[in-house]
Amino acid sequence: MLTTTAASVVFPDQAIQYAPIICLAITLGGGLKDFRLHLADILAIFLVAWAWASVAWAVDVPAASASAQAYTKVVAVFLVFRAVIETRSRLCAVAGAYVAGCLVAVGRVIYDNPAAGLPNDITAERFTVDGVNANFLSYAFVTGMALIVLLWTAWCRTFLHRALLILASMILCVGVVLTDTRGALIGVILLGAWVLLYRLSPRISLVTVVALLTLTAAGMVTGVLDQILVRLELITNERVSGTLSGRILVWPLARDTWRDHAIFGIGSGGFQASNAMKVRAHNFILQLGADLGLIGAALFVGVVVAALRRQTDGLSQKSAILVLGSFLVAVAPSYLSGAWEGAMPAWIALAIYSRLSVIVVGTQPQADAKSR
Repeated sequence: MLTTTAASVVFPDQAIQYAPIICLAITLGGGLKDFRLHLADILAIFLVAWAWASVAWAVDVPAASASAQAYTKVVAVFLVFRAVIETRSRLCAVAGAYVAGCLVAVGRVIYDNPAAGLPNDITAERFTVDGVNANFLSYAFVTGMALIVLLWTAWCRTFLHRALLILASMILCVGVVLTDTRGALIGVILLGAWVLLYRLSPRISLVTVVALLTLTAAGMVTGVLDQILVRLELITNERVSGTLSGRILVWPLARDTWRDHAIFGIGSGGFQASNAMKVRAHNFILQLGADLGLIGAALFVGVVVAALRRQTDGLSQKSAILVLGSFLVAVAPSYLSGAWEGAMPAWIALAIYSRLSVIVVGTQPQADAKSR
């Protein structure tokens, strides 16, 4: 399981390919015997079922089948990881494996690109590894930085632990800079600001973050923020395109597709297969709306909300809000401006954060069942 977690970042194609086998092995080994389905699990299963159902009306049946298979794999990983993470030590082990995978991935970026360095203009050049999208790596790195905050709260006991986590965060910052995905860079900035500011009033700060993210998502989905975002792009230099690297061109297509197929969508994976640019919507709500309609988008949002719901109960209020807020601000740009909703590391991270309550109760099944 830990190897799978690390591999999901370092070797994503291989990890997703062998995910069903690993999930089956854990299941047959008794890893799910004490697991009870909760709302997040049920909604995730319904999401997969809806993706498969969409094959019946899909505009591109092969694309719909392939997309439904991909959702099946990542949701299976989500369910199995939620079942296995039932103690603090397992939570920290999986989170640590994810961070370790990110560190190895940064090493791969540097090793595969001998000329990689920290240029004066961080937007001048991007680095990645063969076969892995630079955006994917960058989003994985910023998610790893949020997990470092989690480990700081749940695992740190000595000066050595803190020193290791600080060093790891610095290395992941280097990874984000080298891969140079602006959404991930924004996530790092937001994460740093959150860590500094949340102490002013933790609960109010978290509510404010959730409200701002909701409004931002609504503005991006409706198009209200399009021109504002284009103006903000001018902050960068070399990569200014006037279209947010094509997003301003693809978002209206996704909106039109969703509007024309509001409830059911055009079939899982259909938007990428049918638009002229052959790209995903780069916004999780627009992508799911176009593909699976209002039902699919609602199911996905429901999974996220149900997974994170009441995870601040029991743990010290400041610590719990720090951890949950860190996750939200760090990954929000990945979901709102990237193709992150179907990535295996994203679902593993969500599974980890859906089990924050084990930091308090120690063992999940009995105590957590009472809290839900």
